[in-house]
Amino acid sequence: MVKSKWELRKTFNFKFDTGSTDLWIYGFPCNNTDLASTCNQHPVCDSKKSHTYRNTNIIPYGETAPNTTFTLFYKGETAFATVAKDTLRVGSIEVPNLVFGSVYYAVSNPGFVFAGAPYDGLFGSAYDPAAQVLNYPSPFTYVIKNKLIPKPVVSFFLNTTVAFNWTTSDHATGGMVTLGGVDEGLIDGPITWLPNKRFDNGPLYYWNINLSCVHTGNTDVLNRSVSHSAFVDAGTSIGLAPRSAIEPMAKAWGATHKKTDDTYVMLCNKTYNFTLVFTFGSLSVTIPNWDLFLTPTGLSPKWGGPCRIAFAIGDREPDWWLLGDVFLRHSYTVFHRGIDAVGLAKPCPTRDCKRTVHYIP
Repeated sequence: MVKSKWELRKTFNFKFDTGSTDLWIYGFPCNNTDLASTCNQHPVCDSKKSHTYRNTNIIPYGETAPNTTFTLFYKGETAFATVAKDTLRVGSIEVPNLVFGSVYYAVSNPGFVFAGAPYDGLFGSAYDPAAQVLNYPSPFTYVIKNKLIPKPVVSFFLNTTVAFNWTTSDHATGGMVTLGGVDEGLIDGPITWLPNKRFDNGPLYYWNINLSCVHTGNTDVLNRSVSHSAFVDAGTSIGLAPRSAIEPMAKAWGATHKKTDDTYVMLCNKTYNFTLVFTFGSLSVTIPNWDLFLTPTGLSPKWGGPCRIAFAIGDREPDWWLLGDVFLRHSYTVFHRGIDAVGLAKPCPTRDCKRTVHYIP
């Protein structure tokens, strides 16, 4: 999440999401003091307190006529927003006349994208064709086209599990998002660039990379009869994998299948010494045991009850993966719009690794 300033320097915590394109925050008439409200305990954008706020209109997805409202859909949740334009500040970057959604009501089914979210809005960093609001560029595209950042990239260092104490010089943040470049102090070694994969020669929507080697111990979990690709998404906490990959993982770890919710579980105190390794050329990204299993909230990973594998079974193509934060916590990740590629590097959480000056195309 990134702190941004709006309406006379009101601060909002944004989640940078590489799996979506639109920009939204909470706005009036949403009542943030109502416990049942969508925006309860969140800051709310008040148009009357901003000198640069303007109402505007857009052509919503699937429609042909301009409208002053639109609807957002995320993972089973629906939100209703008015269309607005204002100046956004992200760190030292000032972005004038940026179009966004001012969310005033949401229907959760249930979920945490809107109601109960730990952030105050979403900053979409996918490609423009993925937008739910047509005919306006994403905020990421907007800052690139207006040359407000040095390079057309956004980079992520995500802190790992709190119990294992990775820290940065910004102890309170737990991580770092760099818009327009990379943070050299958080990178250990070279960056491996992986081309963004197109499907059916169509436009790019999201950040997809090819997978060629994924193993746990001596077990290769990829079905070699098909090629595999992965959607790299900073907006999703867990991972998704095809059933053909989950099953050999579960067998290698001794996990059992729960038919009721189609997940794999095992006793939490039996989850040690496992890893899942993704290899991209000379670079390997290793997910250690403490991030491979989900422990019930408030309980120690050493408790004797069940833990769920942090990769759920995907419901799309049999060769498709999603790499969420469970993967990104173990890689310094760069999303480069200029060359349409994802860059991966070994992270340096302590900032004391041998410095390498990285050339960013």
